[in-house]
Amino acid sequence: MNLDLGEVYRLVSEKVSEAFEAGMAGVGEGCVSEPFVGLPDVRRFLGRLGAVKRGAGIAEMGRALDEVALATETPRPVIENVLGLFCSDDGPGGGAICGKDPQCDCCPLQERCRFGGRKPSIKQLPEDERPRERLVREGENAVSNAELLGILIGGGTIEETAVDLGRRLLKNYSTLRELSTKPISEMCRVKGIGPARAAQVKAAFVIARRLMAEGPIEYGEQFCSSRAIFEACYPEMRDLKKEVFKALLFDSKNHLIKTVQISEGSLTSSLVHPREVYKPAIQESASAVVFIHNHPSGDPVPSKEDTKLTARLKEVGEMVGIRVLDHIIIGEGRYYSFLDEGTL
Repeated sequence: MNLDLGEVYRLVSEKVSEAFEAGMAGVGEGCVSEPFVGLPDVRRFLGRLGAVKRGAGIAEMGRALDEVALATETPRPVIENVLGLFCSDDGPGGGAICGKDPQCDCCPLQERCRFGGRKPSIKQLPEDERPRERLVREGENAVSNAELLGILIGGGTIEETAVDLGRRLLKNYSTLRELSTKPISEMCRVKGIGPARAAQVKAAFVIARRLMAEGPIEYGEQFCSSRAIFEACYPEMRDLKKEVFKALLFDSKNHLIKTVQISEGSLTSSLVHPREVYKPAIQESASAVVFIHNHPSGDPVPSKEDTKLTARLKEVGEMVGIRVLDHIIIGEGRYYSFLDEGTL
């Protein structure tokens, strides 16, 4: 922001003289007393103007005050006292113009100030416009995706409300599904989204994914087709960015005992070793297994490595007395079954 701090100080001085005549008695040329105002008050004021960055240190704030002193030829202690009267609720008369609860309507800097031009927070909106209250009162269909994200984000910035941030996330990533696949570090690249807000959004997607995963598949359930296994596992595995290899362990009547993740990463015979695959199956006294992994590319057609690995695992299964019922590869909305294709 291009801000003339000398002009800002002139306007502040005039307003202080007008509003705090009693408090100005000790402020004048040659005044070198320590300012009564705390450093956070001045820093907050300069931050609202955009003269220093949010969370600026003392050194950056000092440079801004030195700039004012140079531009106005005013001793810095005088500047600090004037700003103290303008910013600190501890000043004469209390209730500073730019205090914790600023009086923006009577501030001469309102048009130049980011804070003065800020959008109202969700709490400041009329009740019938607040997404959280509408969700409670009218139900889930009453709020948009951006408003749901706004509820998760919780708070906005000076320039944008929480719902505005939700809209920008959707604009950057097109759909909720695409957004759900992004790591927290990438969400933080969006202005106004820090680690805490990104974590809140990510947590909601993780809960949704786990809910979908646990809904259709139940231990003890009997699976009779590759389609049933695909539909049970697809919600959890479809958006994974790396290949994940799992083994579904079954008893002699094809009731599911347990699901075990064997590896994560590029699928190779060295990464998916038969020893690691069959160890949990033996521990659980499984009679049969179904192998399942995903292709992040979306194409479920098996690679040469997939085919070789399947043959190797079937061979080892026969040696240890555990049947390999199928190997299913999950792609984008479709799957490949080695059993169904006659390649097992």
